[in-house]
Amino acid sequence: PDDINILIIADPKIPYSEIELENIQNFIDRGGNLIIGAGPLGQDAINPLIKQFGVYADKGKLVEPSRNDDDDLVLSTLDSLIHKNIFETLRPNSPIFTKNTVPLVIVDSLELAHNLGFETFNIMNTADTVWKELNLESINNPMIPLFYDQKDGDEMKSFCTGIGMTRMINESKQCIFISGSIDFMTNGGIGIAKNNRSSSNGRLLVGLLRWMTDGEYPIYAERPKKSDKRTSFTKSSVLAMKIFFFGVMPLFFFGTMFYLLSHRKRK
Repeated sequence: PDDINILIIADPKIPYSEIELENIQNFIDRGGNLIIGAGPLGQDAINPLIKQFGVYADKGKLVEPSRNDDDDLVLSTLDSLIHKNIFETLRPNSPIFTKNTVPLVIVDSLELAHNLGFETFNIMNTADTVWKELNLESINNPMIPLFYDQKDGDEMKSFCTGIGMTRMINESKQCIFISGSIDFMTNGGIGIAKNNRSSSNGRLLVGLLRWMTDGEYPIYAERPKKSDKRTSFTKSSVLAMKIFFFGVMPLFFFGTMFYLLSHRKRK
């Protein structure tokens, strides 16, 4: 439909049909915004779609061993400068920039092969202790332990897990975000944490939608800070108020009640 401005493609497992690809391509050609989530089990479905942006999802899945969490729960860090330029400028003093960790489950590594007319920048990157596991048997079976083995082609470095792109088309800015995992925007992924570190998955999703709507979403409901935030009470004034509210006023009400009762009895 022509009234759709943001399309979310969430980890497809089977390739799209020709008609589906044509509809998606028409949406892209008219300047629609995209959020694309890849996955290590759907590379054959996602790569034909993202190759037009010069990006491809590499084989294997990323692994980050941890004592308390699953090995395929990978912690990504939002690039501070890019993140600030995109999100914080749209909403000054936004809480989205207070946390910059994004735990992702079953993550694909993204590679930028060449630029195809977009302004491209990395939004999320892993630590350099993360490796790409190529053992398909261990990828498909979580019961098999994972071991880093460079001889098998495993690669350890800092991987890109989120790429942002912009370009001007039809006199408007087109925004595209490609992630190595779509779990950051699921119900279970928004509040997920790793190594007891809170995440900003929900804030990332809101920031992306804010970026793609040029600040129209969510509705700006913040109020100006109040200037009158101080009180001038002293210990003596507090004591006076206690005497008034706990002493004078109860005596006044008791005296009034006693007067009314006695006056009514005399009548």
